Amino acid sequence: MDYDTLTFDTQVVETNGFHFDGGLLAQLKQFAKAPIEIVVSQIVAAEIARHLRDHIHTAKADVERAHKDAVRYGLKSATDKAFEQLPDPPALARKRLEDYLSAINATVLRPDELAMRDLVQAYFRSAPPFASAGKKKHEFPDAIALLSLEQWAKANKKRILAVSGDRDWAAFAEKSDAIDVVPQLSDALELLQKYADEAEVIVQRLLTEVESGANAALSAQFEEMLSDAVSGDDVGAEGSSAYSFETEEVEVTLEHYEFDRDQGALEVQIVQAGRTVVAAEIGLRVFVTAQASFSLATYDSIDKDYVGLGTTTVSKDHEECDIRVLVTFEGDFATDDIALTKVELIDGIGEINFGEIEIDYGNPDEEEPWGDTEGLDDAIVVAEDSGAPSVHREPSASPPLKD
Repeated sequence: MDYDTLTFDTQVVETNGFHFDGGLLAQLKQFAKAPIEIVVSQIVAAEIARHLRDHIHTAKADVERAHKDAVRYGLKSATDKAFEQLPDPPALARKRLEDYLSAINATVLRPDELAMRDLVQAYFRSAPPFASAGKKKHEFPDAIALLSLEQWAKANKKRILAVSGDRDWAAFAEKSDAIDVVPQLSDALELLQKYADEAEVIVQRLLTEVESGANAALSAQFEEMLSDAVSGDDVGAEGSSAYSFETEEVEVTLEHYEFDRDQGALEVQIVQAGRTVVAAEIGLRVFVTAQASFSLATYDSIDKDYVGLGTTTVSKDHEECDIRVLVTFEGDFATDDIALTKVELIDGIGEINFGEIEIDYGNPDEEEPWGDTEGLDDAIVVAEDSGAPSVHREPSASPPLKD
């Protein structure tokens, strides 16, 4: 079925990490000058701004906390500031969202003309999206957004493809003649690509060359970009311990990878099929080496406080993870003058379980932290002319037995 309009809900933006400049959200910029029109309900836009503001508040607090630690440990001067100019989270959230909506040429749809009769009837009939028993009052924002979108579509003779993982949105679409819903943004992007079949053939061929090594340069480039993306992923750590612990840092290194396949063919979902740019979402199974550092503490029941027990590091090899990746190829597809320009994580590694986390007692065979002690025993010599008794100990000699 052909669509001429695209919309999305708050959950789609949040699931994609508010990543307006990359990943799948950035793919919507391809429609800025295309026949596909993007409309966003004002209700949805307001919710996105509110959620983004909360994330900015949290990130601001994290930066300020990290700055204080950096000053405390001497990484920064006490005269330095966490921010050159203190950010205003509500204003910053509003600006970022406005810039993004402008970049994708989205129309913000105001619900001013919504017939209250339709809204009230849907509420009392428990019609979608008022289908959740006992939670109907929380569905008013969705109801206003969906009814205003449907009303706009009918008035303008449009058919809307909506992206939402919300079951109430899907239930509403089942009864609507103007709106269809798909759960993932990649699903919508594929449906809206006019040349998706041709693009999939191209991507299948290129990735097969990567997998087989037939194109050595492209294969090396893909692995390097994938390795950088995996190493830069924000990976969480979990485990179990007899002590309280907090994760300080997680480092991940790519060992190797495998492409996901669907009945023998590589799993490819086209999200952009342009004349000189093709982008696709693919599935990968990656095997990584992971290392995490944890700070341990135990509760002192006398002082009623936690006592630090130091930091310990735990490593895991050959950890298997399923991820989703966005690959972008650019060039002249008719002449095979093609370059791989991006490899981005869409669904990353998530969390890795490091098992039992214990105190690091150190390796008794390792050097002491104050440096190399080799030859220290030889240096324990008191000069005979100092008036004190002369003492000499051979490096390998055992201490003399006392009577």
